[in-house]
Amino acid sequence: MGYNLFLDDYRTPSDAFSYTKDEIYINEMWIIVRNYDQFIMAINNYGIPHIISFDHDLGADHYNINKEKYNMTSSPRKQDIIAQSG
Repeated sequence: MGYNLFLDDYRTPSDAFSYTKDEIYINEMWIIVRNYDQFIMAINNYGIPHIISFDHDLGADHYNINKEKYNMTSSPRKQDIIAQSG
């Protein structure tokens, strides 16, 4: 079963919708993680997410997320990575 992962230290998907107006934040179900450790735990527990939404001021570079280690580029599904703006 696929899931979507929302990484932000304090916002929620509905907060992201309020400033992006992207309906994906209100039409999809999200697992919310607040930090790197929770992010890695979610991937280890649930597998590779279908969509990842990164906080605009964190992003993959801030967390030094190793996409290769977690097979994010080689999954049979297409992953969407969204950097929230705002």
